Amino acid sequence: MDINSLMAQLADFFSNGIGKIIGDVMRVIYHFLYPANADAARVPEAADAAKAAAGATAAQ
Repeated sequence: MDINSLMAQLADFFSNGIGKIIGDVMRVIYHFLYPANADAARVPEAADAAKAAAGATAAQ
């Protein structure tokens, strides 16, 4: 099958009726789980402290 025809059918489904409602609900769930203003990923401070302690012990 042609990918363009498949994408057209999918876009049409999520543009009208029950497909639009399903798409809106999924969009709300996505925005709730992955907010745009979320903090960047970082290493927990406990792991940094453990590395520093291990390095200080090894240096002595």
